[in-house]
Amino acid sequence: MSSKVEDRIREIAEALVEQSQAKADRLKAELIEAQQGVRKLTAELNAARLAPKRLQDFQIKRDVNYQCPRCGIERGIQAAMTCRPGQHRLDLFQCDTCGFEMDVQH
Repeated sequence: MSSKVEDRIREIAEALVEQSQAKADRLKAELIEAQQGVRKLTAELNAARLAPKRLQDFQIKRDVNYQCPRCGIERGIQAAMTCRPGQHRLDLFQCDTCGFEMDVQH
């Protein structure tokens, strides 16, 4: 009888190991995803903290091109905006880099 008890205990222990391995794989994937989330949030936090400084350095117009405020403030880059004819009494400006759009009454 002790052999059957030992066999059953071993069987349960092996099943628990298999479950633990599957759990470890799942947890590893979740950890990688969480680390990516932390990196993304850290980058967003750093960009938000830099916004006041970026505003000081922001050029509304560079040469003949108006610059995108979103790219300038959120990403710290200069990106030209293209004027497109709008409807009624509006002109539409669109960033060539991020696609940000704004309208201006004229």
